[in-house]
Amino acid sequence: MPATPTSASTAARRVGFPHRFHENNFWELAVPVWLKKGRDTIGFRSEELPNFDGTTYASDTFPGVLLRSRYAPLIDRITVALYAREVH
Repeated sequence: MPATPTSASTAARRVGFPHRFHENNFWELAVPVWLKKGRDTIGFRSEELPNFDGTTYASDTFPGVLLRSRYAPLIDRITVALYAREVH
């Protein structure tokens, strides 16, 4: 399930999250983002992308049919850790 993790200090980029096939199936995914000291936020977005023509959407073609999970991505835990330091 693709989503777009963002932070105030990092440009948004689309990331594929692993599927959870059933309730007790958990996966880990590391997504590096740069955070600045002080107030910074991490957000997740998962809007429907347009079809290959770039303008229409599958939900327009199949109204009333749920084509994606309304709960995606399902994030159980976020861990923030020091990833690497810049060496000068």
